[in-house]
Amino acid sequence: HMTALTSESLIVEELDLPSMEGVFQISVSPWYDKDGRLVGSIHVAKDISNEKLLQQQLIQSEKLSAIGELISGIAHELNNPLTGVMGYSELLQLRQDLDQRTKDNLGKIHELALRCQRIVQKLLSFARKQKPERTLSNINEILEKIVDLRSYELQVNNIEVRFELDHNLPQTVADAHQLQQVFLNIITNAEQAMLEAHGKGRLTIRTHSDAHGTHIVVEISDDGPGIPEKYLTRIFDPFFTTKEVGKGTGLGLSLSYGIIKEHGGNIYARSRMGEGATFIIELPVITDPGQLSSTAQQTPTEVPHQEGPFHGKRVLVVDDEKYILDFLAEVFRSMRMLVDTADNGLGAINKMTQADYDLVVTDFKMPQMSGKELFEWIKENQPRLQNRVIFITGDTVSLETRSFFDENRTLFLAKPFKIEEVKEAIRKTLEASRRPAAR
Repeated sequence: HMTALTSESLIVEELDLPSMEGVFQISVSPWYDKDGRLVGSIHVAKDISNEKLLQQQLIQSEKLSAIGELISGIAHELNNPLTGVMGYSELLQLRQDLDQRTKDNLGKIHELALRCQRIVQKLLSFARKQKPERTLSNINEILEKIVDLRSYELQVNNIEVRFELDHNLPQTVADAHQLQQVFLNIITNAEQAMLEAHGKGRLTIRTHSDAHGTHIVVEISDDGPGIPEKYLTRIFDPFFTTKEVGKGTGLGLSLSYGIIKEHGGNIYARSRMGEGATFIIELPVITDPGQLSSTAQQTPTEVPHQEGPFHGKRVLVVDDEKYILDFLAEVFRSMRMLVDTADNGLGAINKMTQADYDLVVTDFKMPQMSGKELFEWIKENQPRLQNRVIFITGDTVSLETRSFFDENRTLFLAKPFKIEEVKEAIRKTLEASRRPAAR
């Protein structure tokens, strides 16, 4: 008021008024009488809580998207060298001139590489951009995977985890990726609360069916400080948080509430101060035959392990990473195949204009000409090969990449991969190419 009177100008400010449960835009302007004399000020208050909420949601969404892109990029860079470490350690173990100690050491290298692979896959599962997809899901398995993801942090922070899972729990149609987000958020909140309270803790995760067998019940309990009773009805409100500035957005439980409600379920908390907190999630048991049939169609058909079909087949391997190129060439030669290599798409086209190939194995992302562009050239110029292309990719996160594979019905090897996975992909591709076309 005084500032407006002194400056004789319009003053606009935003004020957070907890007593009125909102954010308001306050406009104060000088008020003049008919003779032009300053006699007071005019105050206008506008509730902008919804606008601020949408703005914060947009900022949070952009942050999550940026984190996902960062994780995807790091995972892609890790997958390339991991492919080499896993591949060459496998190849060396196949040699007959090594002593047992050397073979054991190679086995340890391979196991550690597999461990790194699993870590990268877990990161990618949370960075993945995907359409909501509900399939028949095992809630116990989802919970176990989430705890496995956090196992290192829980261990070093002295958080003991107890599982009390009902192993007769029915499966239900749900979006496993969304439920992962819900469970991860609750477990992370519990971990932080216990650490702040006493530097350690016990986390108990229970599952069971309700009395009528119509719902799955998940209970996640901690022995932290508990939640004040006055907050129990507000913890699922957007942007409500009791954490210090910079330690929480207040969106996690709100988003979790929305996800569970979209699944036709319910989520709530029980707590007493000093006795910890328990979050209860109730999910309806749903069996959708349509989902079951689509899942069954995605189950890969096993192909008998026969080495014969490989003999004498000519394969072109295309990859800009020399160590992956050399590794695959060695694998194919061990399968008694004829191998040519190219380090980019243009080089591959040059090779294909000079020789006939039974199979093309190509990286998806390459400089100069990508694997996707090479595939388009093959469809246009050598259509007999379009069903004999296997892609190699470290980019299984991109929805665009996975849609391309689905639309063109092409097999792909996700880096890092095992030698047996390479052989299996070749078996399936050659087997499919021998089948008569559907009429």
